[in-house]
Amino acid sequence: KEQFGVEANAHELPSDRDLNFRLEDTEGPVGVLKLSNAHEDRAFLDLQACAMDRLSRAGLPVASVLGRGECTLEGTIHATRLVSWLPGTPLGEANPVSKEMMAQVGGLLARVDRVLEPMDGAAAPSNLPWNLSCARRTLEERMGRLPAQRQTTIAYFLDLFRDTVESRSADLPHQLIHGDANDYNLLLGPPSASGRSVTALLDFGDMGLSPRIADPAIAAAYLAFHVSDPVE
Repeated sequence: KEQFGVEANAHELPSDRDLNFRLEDTEGPVGVLKLSNAHEDRAFLDLQACAMDRLSRAGLPVASVLGRGECTLEGTIHATRLVSWLPGTPLGEANPVSKEMMAQVGGLLARVDRVLEPMDGAAAPSNLPWNLSCARRTLEERMGRLPAQRQTTIAYFLDLFRDTVESRSADLPHQLIHGDANDYNLLLGPPSASGRSVTALLDFGDMGLSPRIADPAIAAAYLAFHVSDPVE
């Protein structure tokens, strides 16, 4: 209330490295309060806000940043943001996930990447483990935690990845991408006679410079869990 003029009840939401709260008043959700990890680079937070604003102004279904500030928890300063609430059901909870929904996901990501393409992504971290450009290094650093037999299998595919993907990466278009279009960062509208529509893309905390194709590839990996034969 002191920072953003909003009086509401807070309900914690799942998050990887931040604290997120759904804010509700007597009429329903009014926004999401985000408390960033104390180690999060402020320039990266600026980049996220700029990207969300750019996409929102382009008419794409992403949250808007309504306010920014900071707070102190246990002696540590955290950046705070209030973003708009986007209604909908996570695609991950949908059953079934139709081919039409999948096509909508691809179309949305294409429009998002087209808007993000001119942006300078230099402020994005270069070492996020979720960035596909860091995939081989991320797995190699953690191989020792796995049983020997599994390490052998993964090593085979990492070599294949190095020879068939990384060797061609420089030839692919690179740009700032969303980087985490998993099935819980995509929202659906209510069921209708014509099916369900993809209505929102959430969470820009894993943005990064990467091959453009990584955005649909990440989405496809999660969508594969919703079909009996992913190759088909």
